[in-house]
Amino acid sequence: MKGADVFIGLSKSDIVSPKMLLTMAKNPIVFAMANPDPEIGYDIACKTREDIIMATGRSDNPNQVNNVLGFPFIFRGALDVKASKINEPMKMAAVKALAELAKQPVPEQVNIAYEETKLNFGKEYIIPKPFDPRLIVEVPMAVAKAAMESGVAREPIEDWDSYKIELEERLGSNQKIVRMIHDRAKSAPKRIVFAEADQLDVLKAAQIIHEEGIGIPILLGKKEIISDLMQSIDFDASITIIDPKTEE
Repeated sequence: MKGADVFIGLSKSDIVSPKMLLTMAKNPIVFAMANPDPEIGYDIACKTREDIIMATGRSDNPNQVNNVLGFPFIFRGALDVKASKINEPMKMAAVKALAELAKQPVPEQVNIAYEETKLNFGKEYIIPKPFDPRLIVEVPMAVAKAAMESGVAREPIEDWDSYKIELEERLGSNQKIVRMIHDRAKSAPKRIVFAEADQLDVLKAAQIIHEEGIGIPILLGKKEIISDLMQSIDFDASITIIDPKTEE
């Protein structure tokens, strides 16, 4: 970020004091990676600088930096094209894939796993969560393409659609069944009525159906409450809302 000071710590000896944070430029970036005790506590850092962009290795803080975000999927992409080595372009491709993924809408199953209402790209979400199922698709594909472009792939991939399906199936046979059902539903979306859509869990289910294109939600419930909830979870869509108590 332009004009920002950046600190990346790797050991407990790299102590960061609140006083040091105050000397940093606007929107400072601090990656305190010592685990389990970061070079400066997340809460202390955020209290000291409201504009700080902070990441640690801890799962109980936002922006957890974890090896599982990259290493398994870098190796997966490298193995699938039988790369002769893992080079810098492949590593950069993995980094850029992670960065791009963080800017995309987050699957509802990730929100549920981390007990979040709606994760959005911002100061507290600059990197995907380790349990994000999209990692196993997006990162290996980026790495494999970089290996081919940089000339280290010995068995280039020709059918990327098939490769994507193959990666998705590594999540388990249940994922394959779900994908088949989704594909069939998307071919001819049907209207689906969601009773009690003024309840957050019900509205989230309708949001998933809409965003994945597998159905056309019709929401039943109090219009004012539904509209407010839709705004809180960034459910920005032209959806039919019917209030049974006020409409005939």
